[in-house]
Amino acid sequence: TGRQPRSAHASLTPCQSYRTKDGWIFLMCNKEKFFPELCRRIGRPELAEDRRFLRFPDRLKHRDTLTVVLDEALSTRTTDEWLAIFAGAVPASPIYDVKQAMDNPYVAESDRIESIAVPGSATPVKLLTHPLRSEGLPRKGTLAPRLGEHTNALLAAAGYSAAEITAMRAAGVV
Repeated sequence: TGRQPRSAHASLTPCQSYRTKDGWIFLMCNKEKFFPELCRRIGRPELAEDRRFLRFPDRLKHRDTLTVVLDEALSTRTTDEWLAIFAGAVPASPIYDVKQAMDNPYVAESDRIESIAVPGSATPVKLLTHPLRSEGLPRKGTLAPRLGEHTNALLAAAGYSAAEITAMRAAGVV
């Protein structure tokens, strides 16, 4: 079926990102029991009895309508407020932009930020580490090569002599 809007699950709904007052939240009602609980917690218990939304196939058929309804309801509070309301009852996760992720205490405490020195700059670049970790595999990032940084080595590996490379540079070819 291809990629779904808002990172939605191909057949389960609600299972996608939704708008909040200050950003986005991802809800994952991957079991039937979660939808009625979600409806109660957003103050719309009648949605759980609405024929359009009774079961997964019904909600899938009316996903666009349900998305509008949930966006409207969830837009009344912040992401953090909803996370507190859903805690332990409805699977939910905040969707962070890069700055929010970098400022998140969990990210810092779990060693998910690294700094890379940049030649010519006193300030290192901070970035998020790769989310997948495995014993024995390097996880530290590196800078991409500067333009032309490996040109001589690549030309030499392709069979050009030092004199030919110098002549290409003098002619402005490389």
